Amino acid sequence: MVRSNEPTGSAAIIIDAAGRNMIAVAAGANLVAQSDGVEDELLRNASYVLMQMENDAVQIKNLIRRVSNHPAKSVLNLAPAYRLDRDLLSLVDIVIVNEDEAEALSGWLGCEPTARSLSESLDTGVLRTMGGEGAEAFIDGENVRVPALRVDAVDTTAAGVLASALDRGLSLDAAMRRAAKAAAIACSPPGSQSSIPCSDETDSWT
Repeated sequence: MVRSNEPTGSAAIIIDAAGRNMIAVAAGANLVAQSDGVEDELLRNASYVLMQMENDAVQIKNLIRRVSNHPAKSVLNLAPAYRLDRDLLSLVDIVIVNEDEAEALSGWLGCEPTARSLSESLDTGVLRTMGGEGAEAFIDGENVRVPALRVDAVDTTAAGVLASALDRGLSLDAAMRRAAKAAAIACSPPGSQSSIPCSDETDSWT
């Protein structure tokens, strides 16, 4: 745990009639977080390290390099979209992007915005979420696509539990299906933190 006296960050979340979100982030204390705040012992014992781009980009780059020297697998949610060097992204085990982030990344790399094309360009795993169309991934030569579960989407903020499912030892296909189930639960009520389902809720949801 790292404590900071900086103001807490905040996010303004705009939801359209279809439940899709656009988020404007004032990072606050997130920008104070340092890569060396994650101790080597944690990295040695971790199975997965999850990162996103709401922290300082330099610190995220440092942490990506540090994780690559340990057995832990790294998962980077490229949100908000931020241009990182191809060689750096190739050190990440799984890069997660939504449709807009995939378009931005494909523009920087000069390839198609599909999971397979991005993966082949980066030489690493890529998972692309596609809202109501589900998600696709191309990781270690495995091409997986899962459909979204049909729900009345109210708020798509805070949908996603892929890393925790992989940490439980699930296969890529099973982890993506579990994440789709959790996303369906999270998208049904309004709110972000309050809508994230607990593990047993995801287990029992049909």
